[in-house]
Amino acid sequence: MRWHDEGRTKDGKIRDPADGECWKDLDARYPGFAADPRNPRLGISSDGFNPFRSMSSKHSTWPVMLIPYNLPPWICMKETSLILSMIIPGPASPGNDIDIYLQPLIDELLQLWDGVDTFDASSQEIFPLKAALLWTLNDFPALAYLYGWSTSGKYGFPSCGPCTISFRLNKSMKLCYMGHRRWLPQGHVFRNRRRQEFDGTKVTELAPTTMSGSSALKRLQGRVFVLGKKGNVAKKAKGGKKVKNSEKENEMNQEPKRKRKAGNKKSIKNQGLKSHDCHVILEDILPLALRSCYPHKEVMEIVIGLSNFFKKLCSKVLDVSELDELQESIVMTLCNMERIFLPSFFTIMVHLMVHLVEEVKLGGPVHYRWMYPLERSFVRLKALVRNRAFPEGSIAEGYLAQECLTFCSRFLEGTTRFTRPSRNPNPSDKIKDLYMFHSAGEPIGKAVPVGQFNSRLLIQAHRYVLRHCDELADFRNEFVAEENSKRCDSANLTEADTTKLINEHFADWLEQKVLQSDGSTITEKVRALAAKPNRYGVRYSGYVINGFRFHTMSHESVHVTQNSGVVNIAENGVRYYGRLSDIFELSYNDYKVVFFNCDWYDVYHKVGIQTDEFGFTLVNKSRKIHRR
Repeated sequence: MRWHDEGRTKDGKIRDPADGECWKDLDARYPGFAADPRNPRLGISSDGFNPFRSMSSKHSTWPVMLIPYNLPPWICMKETSLILSMIIPGPASPGNDIDIYLQPLIDELLQLWDGVDTFDASSQEIFPLKAALLWTLNDFPALAYLYGWSTSGKYGFPSCGPCTISFRLNKSMKLCYMGHRRWLPQGHVFRNRRRQEFDGTKVTELAPTTMSGSSALKRLQGRVFVLGKKGNVAKKAKGGKKVKNSEKENEMNQEPKRKRKAGNKKSIKNQGLKSHDCHVILEDILPLALRSCYPHKEVMEIVIGLSNFFKKLCSKVLDVSELDELQESIVMTLCNMERIFLPSFFTIMVHLMVHLVEEVKLGGPVHYRWMYPLERSFVRLKALVRNRAFPEGSIAEGYLAQECLTFCSRFLEGTTRFTRPSRNPNPSDKIKDLYMFHSAGEPIGKAVPVGQFNSRLLIQAHRYVLRHCDELADFRNEFVAEENSKRCDSANLTEADTTKLINEHFADWLEQKVLQSDGSTITEKVRALAAKPNRYGVRYSGYVINGFRFHTMSHESVHVTQNSGVVNIAENGVRYYGRLSDIFELSYNDYKVVFFNCDWYDVYHKVGIQTDEFGFTLVNKSRKIHRR
């Protein structure tokens, strides 16, 4: 619970909710609360779902989750860290009466704000624990209930409030939310000169300020509200003619018998795509897919702008200075969208993008506040329903059982959900001691013995080890100093001359140096390096290092996935692109060194690498750098 104060990196960048303005403002207003870092900062989330694993809205259950943000990032948004505080039962949605259901939770939060005696297991003492609620997390429809502001209609966006610009289309009666030119700087060309490209109006007003809770309360002063739900009022049917149930069933029975033509929407529909899948498609796949279709340049720039915006916005580390540039870029993207797309495209969710940067400044990184972890936890709650007559009771009993098992599993030996290794685990300390370099990994698959390595490959690999091993830094400096002293002229060796000397003569010099010295000044690693590698070794088809998984090209030839692409950024900033062709391991006595043999592509000629008009890097795989 003290990680946000003692463990997080404090370098001025946004890495944690504690780096957001909301957290800092709470600490500044209530220094007594901020004095104890153990006091939790909470977020509350709620959303409705059908507990019977169907998409029907006839039954809606609303669990209310609490998220403690004091925890470190690797466990903060895990399912075991979320707290199910209460369940609002169905079948009807709570609607505007959700505040009545939340009243017991609000009373407990007020009690926590005053302080509750709590035992600290680490310090073996009792202290007054206080808690504060930072924000609520929910999707946009649920925001209308929790925030108390309708998210549909003329003033449907809570941040803009009465300053929301919207208009209704004549035929479809659909509301459109536009007016993004207000966020442009004064004197921008889109405000005046190109008004004919928008809606034919001139924009002079500034961007609206975000409506706060106090300003919303002022607007509600003097208004009378009637508690309780409205009486049963007969609703008018949406259709002009009533369709009987028998006619509906007849229509459904005839549907499978119809012959579907090519291009029918049911035959081309993408199934199984979740919201997170669409998120990944927008960030990485959609720009590349559209590039192959050769769309209009302005449309392509808009798609790339949206892709880059969400990719930077959802980063784990954000620079505060870059957020203003990010805000300017999304405003320009939205204005360009108004020039090209039809007004019906601009729903309230499109307008939401102009406020996302401000949300990041207030709350910190996006992945602490999006709904993906909570939606996954709701799926687990659905699986707890055993008695369909009492779904909420089944969820409550199943959740209590899971909490008990989770608590007990923390004290069990062996592999549990908290101790099981990740898919790309770091090597153990015993394995690290066997490797020459500290950035050790772990091979994938069986080791394939190699009868004898090529002599040229051995020389190149040994030279690479001698140039990059930290234990040989003093020996390399001594070698270069001796070579400088042998020169007749007073000029020192250049960097190119030094590299050439180390490649050609340093191995023999190091071998003689170790043989002539006594054993007290030479470490075991240096002795192993001076003895040169064994000519016999092993090969692997895959390797895990630094949390990343790599496979050779030969291994990928029979698989769909690709993990052979590599990129290396040199000291001069040049990016070298290549593919992994071989993974082999050499032995230096008791120490091992793993090598990635890559096919590097030519980045020095325009035929080998290019950047197209949309900013994509194009690499010519037929032109390799060592075959120029």
